[in-house]
Amino acid sequence: MDLDDQSCAQLLEEKETFIKVCGALIGMSWVWDLQEEPILTIHKKLTHERLVNMLSPKAPAELKIVALWALSSLAHSANCDSILDNVSVRKTLLDAILQPDKSDIKIHSFAILCLGKLAQSTSARIKIASIEGLIDTLVSALDMDEPEDEPKLKTRVAYALSRIALDEETSLKLVNSTNLVSVLVRHLEATQRKENFPIELITCLRNLVDANKKNRALILTHNSEIMATLENFLHDDNDEEMQYEAIRILTYMDPEKYNKVPLNSIAARQSRGHVNMELKLYKEALEDYELADLDDPENDHLHKLDKCFAKTMLRDYSGALTCADRAVDVEPTNPFCWQERGVLKELMGNYEEALEDLNRASKLAEPVDDYEILKHRAYVNFKLGHEDEACKDAEKALLAPGHYLITDPGYNFICLGSLSVPQFLGYDLK
Repeated sequence: MDLDDQSCAQLLEEKETFIKVCGALIGMSWVWDLQEEPILTIHKKLTHERLVNMLSPKAPAELKIVALWALSSLAHSANCDSILDNVSVRKTLLDAILQPDKSDIKIHSFAILCLGKLAQSTSARIKIASIEGLIDTLVSALDMDEPEDEPKLKTRVAYALSRIALDEETSLKLVNSTNLVSVLVRHLEATQRKENFPIELITCLRNLVDANKKNRALILTHNSEIMATLENFLHDDNDEEMQYEAIRILTYMDPEKYNKVPLNSIAARQSRGHVNMELKLYKEALEDYELADLDDPENDHLHKLDKCFAKTMLRDYSGALTCADRAVDVEPTNPFCWQERGVLKELMGNYEEALEDLNRASKLAEPVDDYEILKHRAYVNFKLGHEDEACKDAEKALLAPGHYLITDPGYNFICLGSLSVPQFLGYDLK
């Protein structure tokens, strides 16, 4: 699918059709595959220009909100820098956030949402975090009472801060330069007593912990009660998503202690397993994955693949292959299952069978050229002496849309396909 830049821009010129076209663009972004290029590429200059024009001070408030919402929805790791570098966009966002019009709090709210959505690359996050007064303004907004006429404001502020916190440099700046951690903990203590609470609050704290090891000690220094607050979210009567996030943070902070805590939630066990994998505590990770798989009534293939990864790291290739076989049996039309088994066979040196699985994965993934599949198939072809095929796959891998994927610790998942392959034929595919 491609966006006709000229036609779209013409429709955006008319106020009567502006809202409808923006609604269509927003709808397209909701169903857009993360592995595709962004809808609003740098080549869609006319569409970009029309959306930005509607951010001018003279534009009606209603259309300005729609334009901000459209830019938020169209923001992507491959275009966020170019959107953020636009002088009009930056001025509108900063004016609306740093000097909000109290008579129209919705523009302030949507500007914060747009800022968070634009924080999808390291460079964009650094640019945002370096804006004087911006972080303090966001933290202050998080610490204020929620406006009655804009109940989503705090959720959007927490979301923006959680996105900015995704990199080592920016997360350290957040912890060092603001009282963000104390504000987050106060909110978590308060929201724990409510049925509805914004998950973005604990996600922000999780990103601070994930992104930078130094933050873990600093966070404890800033707030000694944080561990007890998070432990309260592990109770069975809490939302599974909150349990998932809480145990993730606690295990990062003190793996020795929190690996001993019994968990009843399947999601929480999987979450702790993922952290242990990142900490290279493979035996502990496997224990949680085994329990999650055993108790899962849905027989989710991902639990099999989690176990496959952990067993592979423990060099139990036979056990890993059994798990991969089961994943394929459960989801025979899922390319990810075939990819993971193919990569495992590659690691075992069984290149012929690895090629068969990777070919099957590629076929099921069509029409998308998947970077991980191409990367590993290129290397397998090289090991089999098929140098022409290896070069073709390597060249396609370098152009594959997998390079557009957002780098976000919160969305990382255990995947053999993400492993690098050794250099071959001049190619270095990570």
